[in-house]
Amino acid sequence: MIPIRSVRSVVLVTSCGIVFSGLTLAAQDGNRSSPGITDQDQFIRQWTSALRTGELQARRDAAVALRTTTPSALHDLLPDFIDIIRYEKDGQIRLAILDVLTDMGPQAAEAVPALALAMRQDMNRSRTEERHQDFRAAIALSHIGKPAVEVLRNLLTEESEGLRAEATAALGRIGPDASAALADLVRMLGDDSPRVRDDAAIAVGNMGIAAFAPLLTAIGKNASKASNSEANVNETSARAKAAAVRALGELLKQTAPEEPSEVQSVLESAVGDPDAEVRAQAVQAIVQSGLEDARVDELLIHSLQDTVESVSVAATNALATRAAMIRRTSTELAKLLRDSHDHAARQAAFLLHFLGDDGATLLLNASQHSDSRIEHIAHSLALIGQPIASRLTAHLDSSDPRLRQVAVLALGEMRPLPQDVVAKLAERLPSEDPQVQISILHALASLGNRATNAVDAVRELKNDPRDAVRLQVIDVLFSAAPKDAKLVSELTSMIGDTQPQVQERAIERITALGPIGVRAVDDVLPQLDSENDGVRRAAAAMLASFGRSAQAAVPQLIKHLHGDDLSWRLFVIAILGQFGETAQPARAELSQLIQDPAPDVRAAALQALANLQLDPSEIRGELYSALNDSEQAVVDVALSTIRRLGRRGMIFIPDLIPLLAREDIQESVSRLLDRFDRYSTDVDSVPQLLELLQHPNARIRTASVRFLGLAGPVAAAALPSLELLATDGDETLHAAVVEAISKIRDQSTSPEAS
Repeated sequence: MIPIRSVRSVVLVTSCGIVFSGLTLAAQDGNRSSPGITDQDQFIRQWTSALRTGELQARRDAAVALRTTTPSALHDLLPDFIDIIRYEKDGQIRLAILDVLTDMGPQAAEAVPALALAMRQDMNRSRTEERHQDFRAAIALSHIGKPAVEVLRNLLTEESEGLRAEATAALGRIGPDASAALADLVRMLGDDSPRVRDDAAIAVGNMGIAAFAPLLTAIGKNASKASNSEANVNETSARAKAAAVRALGELLKQTAPEEPSEVQSVLESAVGDPDAEVRAQAVQAIVQSGLEDARVDELLIHSLQDTVESVSVAATNALATRAAMIRRTSTELAKLLRDSHDHAARQAAFLLHFLGDDGATLLLNASQHSDSRIEHIAHSLALIGQPIASRLTAHLDSSDPRLRQVAVLALGEMRPLPQDVVAKLAERLPSEDPQVQISILHALASLGNRATNAVDAVRELKNDPRDAVRLQVIDVLFSAAPKDAKLVSELTSMIGDTQPQVQERAIERITALGPIGVRAVDDVLPQLDSENDGVRRAAAAMLASFGRSAQAAVPQLIKHLHGDDLSWRLFVIAILGQFGETAQPARAELSQLIQDPAPDVRAAALQALANLQLDPSEIRGELYSALNDSEQAVVDVALSTIRRLGRRGMIFIPDLIPLLAREDIQESVSRLLDRFDRYSTDVDSVPQLLELLQHPNARIRTASVRFLGLAGPVAAAALPSLELLATDGDETLHAAVVEAISKIRDQSTSPEAS
């Protein structure tokens, strides 16, 4: 038998010179023996003295040493423990005492109110420490057991998700002794928090046979037998029903009712529930409860074919842990490889890979059917890995093209890559069946630079008449030979392809090549006028990525700023913004768009203007217009633009201050103005600020005074007006005026720009 703790000797020295010596612990399987001290009273006196008057570390050691004595010997110290839980600031001491209370179990019943208080109060510690303390306090309450039930029930109504979850879990740990809280726990199955719902499902399941009827009510099966306090869960959400179904699974697993077949019947019925979340939970509950029979197998196969993928995934996850169940249902799983629902075929293929060589046989046999899902079969064969590598390699010479296709895809995906696979694939590429040929290209593209030796064979297909082949050729060349000197010219030649999808892919790959792709700029420019939206967007994005080197694109893009296609216009505006300074020739056109009827266009145009690296004074008019726009989104872009300007944004102070009269943006404007407190107000702004001193809104007058003060001596002309305002009855305004006058008159303390 392995002891939970090693036998040890503890020596504690406090600041008072008190020594704990000879304290020993010889615990086996969690049952502590009495401590190795001759005088229990002496131990208690020493502990009390050390904990109350010792240095911090000595106090911590004293708290930890308490666990070396029997819980019954600690009862006299319970009032001290309660005080520590209520008032102690040190987290380590508090946690040590929580452990002691846990050990004491029901003997610590007097500490229940203090433990509940500890969970509710904020001790100004880190969030992680608070969560950990709540968890440990809840553990202590669960060990105290039945005396803690009412307090834990009260915690179920707390606003804090963490407290509700900890209280729920604690009641579940108490089990049947907490049956008084059963109706409360059933209600928690409908909590907004997934964490609370999960804990509630486990807790209700731990309550034993008494939970069966309320759970039937919760899923709408037993309303006539329910008490009034439980009936309100009858019309509950799907998530609450799902949690109730999980609780039924826990009930069957933990403490099966007198008629377990009845619970199983309810769970089986839930597999057909109209709501997918309930069906998924029912599948998991059935398998996790340990049930295994022909009916369960049938239900799982049925769930794999569910039209909602989440249910199919739940069935897969349940089956993945049951090898025997997979083997029993393997024939049915193989049939699903031809299922009309793609996700059912994918999940079935995944499950069969757990059977190793036997699974490979089923997968390969299924691949020969014209309606089987080759890609899913290949993926699962790759998961089986090296044990079947030679078998797959042999199938490269099969007379059945589907077998060759699945072997190609599986070998290309298998890691580590089987020896000589690339050479074998390249060798077969020129003369293969068209569909297998595409699969070879797909496999090579996924291999990256490991497929370099196949590049020459791939190049031979770049003019293939099939669109799918040309697309794959682009991907292989890009991934296998990104540094090949021929690559840019090869991709550039494909920009003129007759298929827009091929053109778009070629342009995207050139963009991804980085600086060396600049050689394709002249060939990409004409594609800005393509009729295909994907092609022209790819072209615009590529040209923007090269900035100044592609500045010839700017005039062409300007032509696209007007038109009926709003989405394309917005894209062009954003692309011009990405050009930065290079797009300054678009300034006039973008400025006009600040008055466009579409608010999205106005916001996008302002954003683009802000990216052109213009002097703030050059776009002040546009920003002023945007600040006073009727659409919040446009105003937000204007405020954000000014915020990013930092010190240079000071010229907008007179434009911002009047916005304080707008309640909808008052707070945002105020925060932005606060950012400028570190700078000196521009002298050119002084006359405008002087005018704002006459504004009827007190907020606006106060802000104007504040920024006149930040101008320092250059705002001397404002002194007469400020002195008149000093008599204003508004205390805030008066204080601002006094401070501003002081700053303007005192040259030695005038603020300077940061």
